[in-house]
Amino acid sequence: MSVLITTSLGEMVVDLWVEECPIACFNFLSLCKIKYYNNCKVFHVEKNAWFQSGDPTHTGKGGHSIFHLIEEKKASDQKQPFLKEKEIYFNDEINVRKKHNLEGLLCMANKEHPNTNASQFYITTTNRHLDYLDGTHTIFGRVEEGIDVVRAIDKLYTEKKGELEVPIQTVRIRHTQILFDPFEEEESLKKQFESFYKYVQMMIPDKSPAAIHDDEIIEIPQQVLNEEGETEEDYETKKEREAKSKAVVLEMIGDLPDAEVAPPENVLFVCKLNPVTTDKSLRLIFSQFGKINKCEVVRNKMTGKSKTYAFIEFESSEACENAYLKMENVIIDDSRIHVDFSQSVAKLWWQNEQEKKQHSSASAPRTTGTLETTTSTVQQHQNERRLGGERRLDARPGNPPSRNYQDQHRDSHSRQGSYNRYQNDREHYNKSHKDRREGESISSDSYHKRKTYDSHYDYNRDYSKKNKR
Repeated sequence: MSVLITTSLGEMVVDLWVEECPIACFNFLSLCKIKYYNNCKVFHVEKNAWFQSGDPTHTGKGGHSIFHLIEEKKASDQKQPFLKEKEIYFNDEINVRKKHNLEGLLCMANKEHPNTNASQFYITTTNRHLDYLDGTHTIFGRVEEGIDVVRAIDKLYTEKKGELEVPIQTVRIRHTQILFDPFEEEESLKKQFESFYKYVQMMIPDKSPAAIHDDEIIEIPQQVLNEEGETEEDYETKKEREAKSKAVVLEMIGDLPDAEVAPPENVLFVCKLNPVTTDKSLRLIFSQFGKINKCEVVRNKMTGKSKTYAFIEFESSEACENAYLKMENVIIDDSRIHVDFSQSVAKLWWQNEQEKKQHSSASAPRTTGTLETTTSTVQQHQNERRLGGERRLDARPGNPPSRNYQDQHRDSHSRQGSYNRYQNDREHYNKSHKDRREGESISSDSYHKRKTYDSHYDYNRDYSKKNKR
């Protein structure tokens, strides 16, 4: 037994396992007959697991079994009160050999308790074993055709609404059509459900409910456009105007060198070349169609190896077109090549960048005089520092020194005398230190002189060296 289910995303054919789950199959088939599933939404999608439908209320809490609807029909025919709060379910038909380990399995959804099956069902969307569902839900069929629809539903974006993961794009069951009904053909099944079957036939509507179209892109026929006064020529003109305005915007932001830019008509693109093919051999082969201005096999800049494609620039576009028509799938160096007209504007882009650089260099301000002045000032400060001056780089060059030459000369002689006295004392200390190593004691005066003149030596030595520069 099989049923064709038409959804807003496509069609799928479901094969029902009547011999293993006759009650679940009779319930599902009967609800399809009375168009109970028409316009039902896919209200819950568990990614890489399953999606759920079959609830007319789209909340996951509604839906009735065919047995509940039959009892409601009987009560209305006999004009007797019927307690709608008393739900009628049917029992589980669990086969321990059937596991949730295949994609496209059709299973009954219950009320989280055993034997509470009604109208809701779910379809698995993965081959992963969902062992937590085994033994608690009835598996009564599988999707045999249209598995791509199942995968498309699984890929939908969802949003959290309470405990449900509701698809952002609404997916509905448009129509259900029974391809084969064993409850009409096989006598054993017909006798088993004879008491219910006649009521099901009475509940079948004269026509299917009107389809609800939502979240769908409705294409407007061209005839309707023509009726509104817009011809095909106007439509094409509008598209060209929009494309031109987009190109102008790209030119303004720098993504295109020119809004009217177009690839050259005399350049041929050749790919699938043999890596051993050279520029010279390729030029020789294609020169039969006309004069070639440039032939270049694109190579790796680091290794120099061919990237197996090339660009050939002809002198005329007629020669390029002739080569395009005759060189497709031609074998060159044991490799079948592919040719096409070049769509690259890299050369035009490079020329545009070069023009921009030339324009920017020509309009740049000249700073030669300022640079020479700055260089001379720095050179002057360096010379002053080399001659022993203490002037800072930021001092004005015209300021005189703070002390005159005689004062500096007198100080130089006094410091030189101190330095000579220190040298004599230093020699005396070294001799005493040598005597101590030989066993003789050092006098306290020598030690005191060493400590005193060490400090003087450090200061006078630095100053003397600085003054000598």
